[in-house]
Amino acid sequence: MKITNLCRVGEDYYIAAPTFEWFPGVEIYHSRDQKKWRLVSRPLNRINQLDMKGYPDGGGVWEPHLSHHAGRFWLVYSDVKVVGGAFRDGANCLTTCATIGGVWSDPIYLNSSGFGASMLHDGDGLQYLANTIWDFREKSRGSCGIAQQQYSHYRDRLVGLPEIIVQSSELEPYLCIKAEDYPEMDDFDADMLSIRFQTLRKPLGESIASLTERPGCLRLHGQESLTSPFTQAHVAQRWQSRNFDAATSVAFLPKTFQQMAGLTNYFNTANWTALYVTCHEEKGKVLDIMTAENNVFANPLHESGGQIVIPKDVEFVHLKAEARNGKYTYNYSFDGGNWIKIDLEFSIGTYTGMFCTDGTGTDGMGKKAHADFDYFLYKKMPINVYVA
Repeated sequence: MKITNLCRVGEDYYIAAPTFEWFPGVEIYHSRDQKKWRLVSRPLNRINQLDMKGYPDGGGVWEPHLSHHAGRFWLVYSDVKVVGGAFRDGANCLTTCATIGGVWSDPIYLNSSGFGASMLHDGDGLQYLANTIWDFREKSRGSCGIAQQQYSHYRDRLVGLPEIIVQSSELEPYLCIKAEDYPEMDDFDADMLSIRFQTLRKPLGESIASLTERPGCLRLHGQESLTSPFTQAHVAQRWQSRNFDAATSVAFLPKTFQQMAGLTNYFNTANWTALYVTCHEEKGKVLDIMTAENNVFANPLHESGGQIVIPKDVEFVHLKAEARNGKYTYNYSFDGGNWIKIDLEFSIGTYTGMFCTDGTGTDGMGKKAHADFDYFLYKKMPINVYVA
């Protein structure tokens, strides 16, 4: 995981990590020894702080910078809406909070001249914003330097004119960290999702993701496909290792092939794989695999023996991804004990999680199909561990 700054407050060290199009925005990690890091906060957790619906892959929160001054934490980040072509449309914003785990303020708009912003606090009580400048012109396209401008805390905005203080395109030093593990098993018995999980581009309300409709389960109401930049019923966590097992069990009653629910390994809307429960016109409820690689889509099971029929007396189907050295295979079980490996290997992904898609829009009663997930397991295996 690439980190652009380290914030020390007394004996405590903090770092802020980018989350791109995943919501909530920004991950803040804490350490006392700079060796073991634990995720403690996701500050941008309200829609009025961060609304990424429709954002492109790779957009969202870039290069957050965390500092501490006058008894408050100051978090500056880039909210990037356009990443392709010549332009990088977006905004540099500021939010503050008295404590890392508290309620962070509504964002203050700063500027849109570039990204990689940071807040500087000098000994005279003055504050400055520094950020790289993006040059969209053909012959000089890219980051062309660092600009600095004074910030007024009393006016909640930048004042004066920006000044170029560095002219260079090589401006990105990084720290690399390894985060502590989450508990391996989540049984969805709590009244809110664990901090380990994120969703794409926006929060999912109770009408899409519920922990109360079927206690002990995460219920996802089917939304748009895994290619959608708008609303997906998709809850996932980062890969934390090149070697892991990720597993879940799902109860789902699809009525058509357009309804799908299961386990994903996901990079972006154009690159992902999924093992899922769906419906076949003749076979009934089946397991299938779909892959997307640079927007080329395939169903590899259709070429290697066909979809896997699920016995009629099975309610929960267990699904697992086994990753070793960055490559993974999918497995399934109808009883949670006897696992069957599917002899196909994949490498796409930086997140793994659960999803539910309903391309029909209704179950005949004005509601979308829903899937119940009984648990989610993520277990690191002890080989070449890293944080993606």
